Amino acid sequence: MFEDLAYLKWAERHYRSVRVNLAASGIPDAPAAMLSPHASAGTPGPSGLSGLPGLSDWSHWTAFRDGLAARYDVPSAEVLPTLGTSQAVFLACASLLEAGDEVIVETPTYEPLVRVPEALGAVVTQVPRRSSRAFDPDPEEVLAAMTPRTRLVILSSPHNPTGHRVSDTTLEAIHEACLELDAWLLVDEVYGDFGPRAPTTARKVGERVLAASSFTKSWGLRWARAGWLIGPASFIEDRAMTALRHTAGQNGTAHVALGVAALEAQEALDERTRHIVGDGRMIVDRWVAAHDALSWRVPPFGLYGWVEVAGAIDVRARVERAYADQGLLVAPGEFFGPERSAFRIGWTMDDDRLDESLALLARVLEV
Repeated sequence: MFEDLAYLKWAERHYRSVRVNLAASGIPDAPAAMLSPHASAGTPGPSGLSGLPGLSDWSHWTAFRDGLAARYDVPSAEVLPTLGTSQAVFLACASLLEAGDEVIVETPTYEPLVRVPEALGAVVTQVPRRSSRAFDPDPEEVLAAMTPRTRLVILSSPHNPTGHRVSDTTLEAIHEACLELDAWLLVDEVYGDFGPRAPTTARKVGERVLAASSFTKSWGLRWARAGWLIGPASFIEDRAMTALRHTAGQNGTAHVALGVAALEAQEALDERTRHIVGDGRMIVDRWVAAHDALSWRVPPFGLYGWVEVAGAIDVRARVERAYADQGLLVAPGEFFGPERSAFRIGWTMDDDRLDESLALLARVLEV
């Protein structure tokens, strides 16, 4: 049974009319004009898509798959284009899980990573990612939670909501445990293209690793729904494609056509991302340091992080009042786990406005 996704339901009600957006975790919508010289400039988002040629051309499916394979240095047969990261995660879970299977998921976490396995009948156990370890999962805790019925371990890297990567050594240790128990490791990499190093994927860690991602967060292309699942070629062909046929039949061609256009414009999109990220992380770090009641583990890159507030305050209640009165928003911690006195904060606005917005947030939190 599919339960409500509390965070996404809340976000749908709030994000569309927010005025002071400190909750965003992705780059603002890119205009279609960035994807093709034939598209009209228009406003951010898909305005001008009529200028993009070949949206119904099936050859884009192969071109997008091959382009992703080249970008992440994996074989083309290991790539399945999907409708965003959400479909990739669903297909991975639907390909592997039966009722009664056990799944290990990090906490705090992005809610669908828990709810999708549960909807498929799996029993979910959550293992903490701790600030004391820079939010790198403790392999020993993960291994201790695994049993012979464990079918899947799900992590995000970079971590949503803290912004910290899973270390290579941790990925390798968890993968080794998966091999011993005939389990799989699924890594949500939707924030993976932030950061200084060349595009890469956890898929390269080993044979039982799956990776899900899209261009939604790093390039501001949520409207394009250009996503993918990467896994062993046999898994993609025999399992993931079967799950896709059962759920969507075929995904169509528009999202892969837009994905191809995005890959062709990747240098411009990367530059736009660098400009938007700017110095926001350092500005937020100074703000946190200036308030004794606040603490965080500074993320190494990206445009969001996880702030903890001393004392048992109800962040969501205060944020709801601030949203109603001033249109200000952060993402309350209770949507990611039990931490009601924490929140995810994003920095997608210019530096001067960010300073003003943080001052307002401090007053809202009374810190």
